Parts: sequence; C-alpha cells; structure tokens
Amino acid sequence: MYDFLLQIITFSALAAIVAILARALPRVSEIETGTQKANYLDRFLKRLPLSKIDANINAFWDKLLRRLKVIILKVDNLVNKLLHRVKKTEAKSESLPQAVSQQEQTEENKNVP
Repeated sequence: MYDFLLQIITFSALAAIVAILARALPRVSEIETGTQKANYLDRFLKRLPLSKIDANINAFWDKLLRRLKVIILKVDNLVNKLLHRVKKTEAKSESLPQAVSQQEQTEENKNVP
C-alpha cells in the first residue's frame, strides 16, 4: 500500500513539473534575440563541405564493416572446422569411464597367475 502511495505522489509531482514547464515554454520563445555578428568560426563552418565529409565517413564505415564481416566469417569457419575435428577424435576415442574400466581389467589380469 505504501508503494502505491509513493508512486502516486511521485507521478503527481512529475505531472506538476511538466505543467509548470508547459506554461513557461511560450514565454521563452517570445523573448527576442539580438542579431549577432558572424564571427570567424561561423564563416569557417559555412565553408566546410559537410556533405562530402559525411559521404566519406559513410564509405569508410561501409568498407570497415564489410571487412569485419569477412573476418568474422573466416573465424566462424575455423571454429566449425575445429569442432568437426574434435567430434571425429571423440568418436574414435573411448569415453573416460570405459577407458578406466578396461585399465582395471588389464591390471586384474596381470595380478592373476
């Protein structure tokens, strides 16, 4: 019951905060801003070829991700080969309990004259 009461208080406080912000938001947009002189940084940023930079970055990521995909596929093939090799050797070899029981039988046969 206390948890429910705390949740109601928390969400009521959150709703009050949102309501206060919603009332204050239109006042903020009515404030006029003065015109600022274009400084060196603004002029420099306007001269940058951002579309070319974006295209180059996308091409770089495309190549990098394709190469990583090929590397991951090669590693996957290697792991599959190793697993297949392990399965073959497991099929040929005996399990540990069988090997122990056979070794005990051979020792018993040696002890009996």
